[in-house]
Amino acid sequence: MDSLDFTHSYLFDKDLAANIVHTEAKRFHAELPIGGYTEAELQDLARKLSWILAKDINPADLDTIVMYVGELASIDAGTHEELDVNQSGTIDNRTELRDRITALLFEEITFMVVGVRTRWELAA
Repeated sequence: MDSLDFTHSYLFDKDLAANIVHTEAKRFHAELPIGGYTEAELQDLARKLSWILAKDINPADLDTIVMYVGELASIDAGTHEELDVNQSGTIDNRTELRDRITALLFEEITFMVVGVRTRWELAA
């Protein structure tokens, strides 16, 4: 009986799917033109992620994830509208704000990867 050779394969699970969604949303946001993205560009990303995750991705859900990625970037840039920092550093809500938005981001990503089946994939 032949045994299966898994030396050139990897386990595709919800954790990997979540990392892919997060990475693709960050890349998408980083490449945004000044005027923002179009609905067609968002639908293209949703189709790409649908193919990778083997499940339908709603562009509106993806839009929320990209929005949270943008909010985290604006916190890092010091331009977020809810950021409250003074010159002396005695008031700084950066950590609390980042933690809150990160939790919202990963909650949305978790909802997105529900239903992703764990499977072995062959490495290229």
